[in-house]
Amino acid sequence: MRALRKFYYEHELLFTKLYYFLTKPYHWYKWNFIQKPSCDRFIAKCDEDKRYSLIHDGEIYDLKLKYKDRYVEDFIRPLIDEHNPQLWFDYYFEAEREASCLCFEGTTEEEYEDEIYDRIKADPGFVDPKTIYGEGIYDMLEDRFEKHSRNWNWADLHRKEVVKKEKIIEKFMEKRYFVKPSEKRRMEDKKRRQTLDKLRSEKEKQ
Repeated sequence: MRALRKFYYEHELLFTKLYYFLTKPYHWYKWNFIQKPSCDRFIAKCDEDKRYSLIHDGEIYDLKLKYKDRYVEDFIRPLIDEHNPQLWFDYYFEAEREASCLCFEGTTEEEYEDEIYDRIKADPGFVDPKTIYGEGIYDMLEDRFEKHSRNWNWADLHRKEVVKKEKIIEKFMEKRYFVKPSEKRRMEDKKRRQTLDKLRSEKEKQ
């Protein structure tokens, strides 16, 4: 009897769980048919992401550098606008006039902004925030990016980047039904105007 009592106390947690599942079968069904399959799917996805990351290691490394540059630019560009207001106004007005003449047809919003800031940086009168705040501001932003991106799923981000680059969703939507060329041009003009209005409203808020 003493040995049986000792065995019970050593495995008390096991007996408690067994009693819990036998007396309340709802939780047993919930674990086996809802929670356990969900955990299995999550583990399988993690394993697949690891294999995907090993196969596309170089491309994911380039993607990390791209996201880091974009993260730094998002903090630096307001400083560029602050210290180069006249340059920003001139080049933004020039780019908007070119966009009205369909010079930026087919470009995305990011490419449009990159073109404006590349022109500003190439101007002889450009004031670099690096000369005002020092090199440490870039190191600080890169360290902050490393902390923020530590738990990011780079495999999923790379998949989304491939889908966006190859325009898989747009091609699928286009092939669902026929669209006349005139309607395509009208939709592209509407999209370009929306992009310009969005950029203008963001700059007015700043």
